[in-house]
Amino acid sequence: MENPRFNVDHRMIDGWTALHYASMNGFANIVELLVKEGDANVNEMDRFQRNALHWACRFNSLRLIEKLLQLKCRYEMKDIEQQTPLDICRIYHHDEAEDFLSDFIKERKKEEERKKKLKKQKEMQELAKKEK
Repeated sequence: MENPRFNVDHRMIDGWTALHYASMNGFANIVELLVKEGDANVNEMDRFQRNALHWACRFNSLRLIEKLLQLKCRYEMKDIEQQTPLDICRIYHHDEAEDFLSDFIKERKKEEERKKKLKKQKEMQELAKKEK
């Protein structure tokens, strides 16, 4: 995919990139190729301030939602209507995608809390060592 004349994040006249088109059409393998091999920005936003995950949720592509999350696509981003990808799942009644994304977010938050707790414990241990 190395071509010095090709910018994988190039915007077409409608403001979308190749990643947006692939996401709207549920092409998980193409999305992975664009991100891993073409170094596409997985969080590139379009003119509606939507990233690829918004579009995968809009078109109910569970396989792509999973792939985008593996590629570190941000799930908390809001579009111009202040909707997250999870909101879009709810609006369009994509229950399976909503459940999957909701579970992923819950797990991610638990993981973040564990990390904060461990960091705080480490800080307390360091402070205790200094006080001795």
